[in-house]
Amino acid sequence: MDSDNDGLGNPAVTAQNCLQPSGYVGNDNDCDDADADPNAGETLYYADVDNDTYGDPFDAISTCTPPSGYVANNEDCDDTNPAINPNATDNTGNGIDENCDGVDGNLGIEDAIFATVSVAPNPGTNDVSLTFNGDLTGLTYSFIGIDGKAIPAMIVTQTTTSLTFNTAAFATGTYLIQLSNGTVVKTIRWIKN
Repeated sequence: MDSDNDGLGNPAVTAQNCLQPSGYVGNDNDCDDADADPNAGETLYYADVDNDTYGDPFDAISTCTPPSGYVANNEDCDDTNPAINPNATDNTGNGIDENCDGVDGNLGIEDAIFATVSVAPNPGTNDVSLTFNGDLTGLTYSFIGIDGKAIPAMIVTQTTTSLTFNTAAFATGTYLIQLSNGTVVKTIRWIKN
């Protein structure tokens, strides 16, 4: 049955007939037969070739249910080796990032705050939020324009793990957000629409 007329059939409502009945299609690929968007209800699933339960962020499909060999997360940094995944123990100094945190070895206190910093929305318009992995004590920040000059940005809200800046006065373009805790410096690219 294709109730929403998107060309995709509801797998829960089928009919067997020599001729295709009115309102039915020859497939059962609709995740949401009440929504005419052909992609409604679909989720991204990621290939897990090495079967370590962590998916390859560069090999994804959008479907209703996970096919065999796919998982819902995209956290594997080497999907050819089951010993390399976010839950693995990292052996310092061997040149391999076994636990997918971006460094060979374990993050120290100084760089742990920047390990999972996220910027949203990116691209953005009037506000941009930075969310961190740890305490922001001693953190300094600056927005840098394409000309290399620092641009003042006002903090709208601040918690122990996030900052939100008002960027309404910024011109459209690309900016760098430079963060430092006195030991580690991290630079993130942000686009203003």
